[in-house]
Amino acid sequence: MAEPDSFDRFKKQYALRRGEVARRVERSVLGHEVGLNGFTTFGQAETLCDVLPLSEASRVLEVGCGHGWPGFQVAQHHACNLVGIDVPIDALREARANLSTRELNGRAAFVAANGRALPFPSGVFDAIVHADTFC
Repeated sequence: MAEPDSFDRFKKQYALRRGEVARRVERSVLGHEVGLNGFTTFGQAETLCDVLPLSEASRVLEVGCGHGWPGFQVAQHHACNLVGIDVPIDALREARANLSTRELNGRAAFVAANGRALPFPSGVFDAIVHADTFC
């Protein structure tokens, strides 16, 4: 039996509705829901925040953003702009739905794109982050 295509597998995963148990775990651990879909912990996201020399004028690209974590944390910590890219449209819809709860309206955008062929010119971003991403 052939291995399923990774993109197809992730598209199916992101199309599944998140259950109430997952939401409760997020609220308990993080204090809010971010739509966790990977393995990046809050501590690891905070480490990203600490090591990236960003300011309010900075632009960050998150490759393989899923539902927006940990890019949301980086953008919120530095009050900078975030662009997240991923392939599954359902993931991007969830990321957009999370914008208002993360207080990032007007400072974040999500684009359907593949990390193998970025649709941006060089020099647009001050930092690029990714977590749990296969490109």
